[in-house]
Amino acid sequence: MKVIALGGNYIHEEKEMRLAARAISKYFKPPLILTHGNGPQAGELRKKTGFPLDQVVALTQASIGYPLSREIEKASGTNTAVLLTRTLVSKKDPEFKRPSKPIGKYYRKKADGLRYFAGRGWREIVPSPKPLRILESKAIKKLAASKNMNVVCCGGGGIPVTKRNVGIEAVVDKDLASAVLAKAIKVKELIILMKEPCVYMNYGKRTQERVPEIKIREINSLLKKGIFEQGTIAPKMKAAALFGGKTIITNAENIDRAIKGKEGTLICP
Repeated sequence: MKVIALGGNYIHEEKEMRLAARAISKYFKPPLILTHGNGPQAGELRKKTGFPLDQVVALTQASIGYPLSREIEKASGTNTAVLLTRTLVSKKDPEFKRPSKPIGKYYRKKADGLRYFAGRGWREIVPSPKPLRILESKAIKKLAASKNMNVVCCGGGGIPVTKRNVGIEAVVDKDLASAVLAKAIKVKELIILMKEPCVYMNYGKRTQERVPEIKIREINSLLKKGIFEQGTIAPKMKAAALFGGKTIITNAENIDRAIKGKEGTLICP
């Protein structure tokens, strides 16, 4: 059993989702636990509906999870369930005072609510509190193991709730949520799929450098130096450190090469 996390940007288009599903089904056997992001989709849905973020996350779990499960079933011939998933967070998390997560599409001009500039334009910023626990983790493991099926869950990092199961305005990082889930259900391997084939230090700069392999103990010091791009690569590295086990970061096109150690980034204990 493996946890495989797919980025919301990565599967934003149907073609990309299909490619990812085919690659996953070709190189990994069920049961698989599949998680996914929702950054671009959550921002647009929030703008259209005006719904609070916890409801937006719930809706994107269905709107992304359903087609993803369908593509996985087509590619693998294995039954795939979509599970509505909640993530416990603390309402005292510092993120609620200093939001850091960009969602939605890029805008050329700054407007109300657009506070984050990332190369291509301005994006909305929302709180992204630390995931403490995936409330459905036991059900996820039991469903996958007992039926030998794939499970799509933790969409958009999970619906953010407080201790009394009250939804809160936030979008949890899906890589961190995936790591919390992977640790809770005791899988041996975490796979994170993104657009790039591997992790880069100083991405987009003259000093850009590929990272083929790295030890978990090295990650925190590099994060403090700002070596990894915030909002994209940094959360993935934090997730790998949080998980504490073997993590592979790559894209769908290079899964087979990453498994063989010829591409991607391998993070080892």
